[in-house]
Amino acid sequence: MHDGVPPTDDGEPPLADNGGVGQRAQASSPAIIVQAARDATISLTHDLVLPDGQVRLVQAQAETIQAQRQLIAVMEELNDARRMMLESAQVEHRASQVILVLRVVLIRLSALISQLTGERDRYLAEIADHRTELTATRRRLSTAEQERGRAEGQLGQAQEERRRATALAEGAQAKILELENSLRRVGLHDPGLPTVGAEPDSAIPSHDDVLGDTAAGLDRVQRFLDEQERELADLEAGGAGVVLSSRVLDLDWFLDRLAGVLTGSVTRVGLCHLELDGPVAFNDTLGEREYQVLAVARARLARVLPDSGFLTVLGTGFVIAVAEPRDDVELIELTRRLLAEVAAPIPVDEVVLTLPAAAGIVMRETARSIVSELLRDARAALDAAKRRGPNQWVVFTPHRMDDPARLMTDVLSLSPVGMGLFDEADRLVDANDALCDLLGLELEQLRGMTAEQLTHPDDDGRWLRAARETGDPAHEVPQRILVRSDGGIVYCELRITLSRERDGGPTWLVAFQDVTERRRTAEALRHQATHDELTGLPNRALVKEMLTTLLDSEDRSRVAVLFCDVDNFKRVNDSLGHDAGDELLVALARRLEAALPEGCTAARLSGDEYVIICSDIDEVGGVDALAARVAGVLRTAVPVHGQLVRVSASIGAAVPHDSQVTGNDLLRFADAAMFEAKRFGAGRVSLASAGLIASADRQVHLEGQLREALAHDGLALHFQPVVGVDGSVQAAEAFVRWPHPDRGLLSPDVFLPVAEQGDLLRELDRWVLRRALKEAVTWPAPNDQPVSVAVNLAGLVPGDPEFVDIVADAIDEAGIPWDRVVLELVETALVGLPSRVRQSMGELVDRGIRFAVDDFGTGYSSLARLRDLPAQIIKVDRWFVSDVGNDSSDFAVARAVVAMTRAMGRKCVAEAVETVAQFTALRDLGVDAYQGWLFSPPVPAEEIRAVLATSPLPVPALD
Repeated sequence: MHDGVPPTDDGEPPLADNGGVGQRAQASSPAIIVQAARDATISLTHDLVLPDGQVRLVQAQAETIQAQRQLIAVMEELNDARRMMLESAQVEHRASQVILVLRVVLIRLSALISQLTGERDRYLAEIADHRTELTATRRRLSTAEQERGRAEGQLGQAQEERRRATALAEGAQAKILELENSLRRVGLHDPGLPTVGAEPDSAIPSHDDVLGDTAAGLDRVQRFLDEQERELADLEAGGAGVVLSSRVLDLDWFLDRLAGVLTGSVTRVGLCHLELDGPVAFNDTLGEREYQVLAVARARLARVLPDSGFLTVLGTGFVIAVAEPRDDVELIELTRRLLAEVAAPIPVDEVVLTLPAAAGIVMRETARSIVSELLRDARAALDAAKRRGPNQWVVFTPHRMDDPARLMTDVLSLSPVGMGLFDEADRLVDANDALCDLLGLELEQLRGMTAEQLTHPDDDGRWLRAARETGDPAHEVPQRILVRSDGGIVYCELRITLSRERDGGPTWLVAFQDVTERRRTAEALRHQATHDELTGLPNRALVKEMLTTLLDSEDRSRVAVLFCDVDNFKRVNDSLGHDAGDELLVALARRLEAALPEGCTAARLSGDEYVIICSDIDEVGGVDALAARVAGVLRTAVPVHGQLVRVSASIGAAVPHDSQVTGNDLLRFADAAMFEAKRFGAGRVSLASAGLIASADRQVHLEGQLREALAHDGLALHFQPVVGVDGSVQAAEAFVRWPHPDRGLLSPDVFLPVAEQGDLLRELDRWVLRRALKEAVTWPAPNDQPVSVAVNLAGLVPGDPEFVDIVADAIDEAGIPWDRVVLELVETALVGLPSRVRQSMGELVDRGIRFAVDDFGTGYSSLARLRDLPAQIIKVDRWFVSDVGNDSSDFAVARAVVAMTRAMGRKCVAEAVETVAQFTALRDLGVDAYQGWLFSPPVPAEEIRAVLATSPLPVPALD
């Protein structure tokens, strides 16, 4: 039993109805325990049983206590969170400070790097200038060396001519002396005349003196000869009692007749040189009557000569020639008779003389003889006969005359040109050392080889047979390829001449002129003219040649051209330098060469433009497959100057769509497709469709119309004022427009790309410059302040060799003061200029011209380069002006440009100012001048005068 509380059926005390789960009141003793939810427990000690309401009240109080505890816990968690947030805010603040410091450091590092890069670019530019000057100096030195060589050659030639003339003069003097001595011996010399061989009174005579003396001596000799003929005629008629035959000739006549025999129809000729022995004793014995002995001997010889013979007196002897002797025996028998005639006693006054003699004999075929050789060989035989004793004769027999090969070696061994002798079977009989060296073979190895065996297998070896079949005794072969013993090849020009053996058999003498080096030089020059200097790939000239050849073939429909342009290549040049850009271009060229399939050729047209020519597009899987392959090759990362540069290329492809398409058309269509691909982003590919081809054709038509407009002043100028803070017009910039006859007024966005593709930008700039300056001369001067004219140049830049002259001529032609001219150029045209170009610009600045940097900030060079730009005006690009009042980044850039410009003493101009907010923000930054639609749009030339007349223009008021 429980006090006051009946037990339950199971004997357990009943649960209190507290309306809550997990709570119960238990009365097991004088104490009541109330358990609340969770860990709240209240104990009451009492002796009585509590009512249910009180139990519930206690329970509620327990729950309230529990809730308060939970609230305290939540507050503690909230306080912890607040402490953590505070700590995070402190950390974030410190991080922000660190980031700010890092940003400042980064900016300073960027400026320092940019400054160092600028210094490096300047050094590279100066090095390039020095290299150019060194090259020019070397070229001048080479030219000077060549001139010196030519001068030395001319000097040597002149010295050789003088030696030759002196030798001729000395020979003539010797001949005159010999003739005078002969005349003296026969008593016909005039003692009153000076002796030619007398010692001169002065030193060695001059060249002209020798020639003069020689001419005078020849005249004297001629007079003496005439007197001699008369004296001899009288002597033969009365004194000697003999009649001389008409076949006894003067020496010159003898030589002329002998030469005529050699070139006539006679096949053989014999020569006998007979001389009276002991000339010293002979002269001592006879003295002045020597001529009488010679006259008698000559008359005797003339009587025994055959009908085909003739003779002449030579010194103390005679030379006898016989045309068409039967054989050597006949000539020898004649010589014996001649010796017998002159050896018979000769009466001279009261003295009878018997004089011994000697004779030399030579007999030759006329086709293989010349006069000088006959006389030389006859003299050699005479000397041999005189060594044998009195009244002897010797027949001249050359030890190699019967061996054509050895004779050819004697004659041609010293020739620097390869010479070969071939027989009727085209076999090589003999060769000189030069030919052996040329082919790398010994003479014994060459003998017996045919012309075809000497010729390279890839060439036509029938050249000797073809020359023989022409029947021409002299034949030239333009060029043939010969093979050396080591497998190398030599290119030779051949000259072939028909010769004959003594038995009449034909032989062929061939001269091999080595032209290998000349050919290599020509090939090197052609390679230089048809290949890109930087990459070694074919250039535009060779591309056109290759396309012409492919399109002339039957498979022209399979030809394809891919035009590839490296994306953002200018950024690599501007950020890393032109050397890095060149390194990148070479690396891409090597990748293309290695990856292209067979039948495809890579070429470089200019700059970052590559062309792929495919001779058979079906063999490579079609145009799409080839374009995708090339795009993959050019989508790569290339290490350049220690940095990994990622590149891609936009590709346009074209195939001939009809039979009228030329190589130039294919290049133009592929180029247009490439520009179409660029419209969709980097690394894209586009095929030249019919619509694109039609558009390209329209571009070509438009280019022709633009050329016509330039030639006939078909363009127009608009001008936009540049105002100061107070609205005063300081300058007006010229903008070109094209009033097209069919399409209306065209803006530069339409026709400038056409001008760029047609290489017309330079001519367009010249037209704008001349026209703008002439127009500015007519402008009014508001408030007596002349307004300057600004001209934007894109094709005519300071690097142009004629830049200074063109600008100066335009100013002089217009008659405008120099200080009213402002030339605007983009930032990249002014960065990294050579020192000589900067000097030329400085000359223009000294005369009053100002240069402005247009669109500053859009290039890839840093702000630190602002200090190096040779310009007096900086124009902030519209890209940073448009949101200068709203975008903090644009505001920061504009502020930096203005601050740096003002610090360096240059003028700052803002472009594209269109709103009051822009003007206000830029004015607060300290911009000097403003240009944009807020003040005036570009207006035609006739309207700009009215705008200038209203200066100052209204400007927004200060707040």
